[in-house]
Amino acid sequence: MSFPNKFGKITRPNEVTVIALNEKGERIKLKAKELLAQAICHEVDHLNGELFIDKIIPGSLEIINPDEQAK
Repeated sequence: MSFPNKFGKITRPNEVTVIALNEKGERIKLKAKELLAQAICHEVDHLNGELFIDKIIPGSLEIINPDEQAK
């Protein structure tokens, strides 16, 4: 994980359509819903140099200290 022990809420679409290249270099259109749509958006963010911390909903950041949870 890019930011261990840090969690926050992010708004992502429930459905996406992307144009991409398959393993043969052929252009394809991919439609995705729910978790796959969110995962695609996450990966596109990485390709654009964006991290979740850049998109976090203000006030939703949580920092979890694993040492405190073990107690």
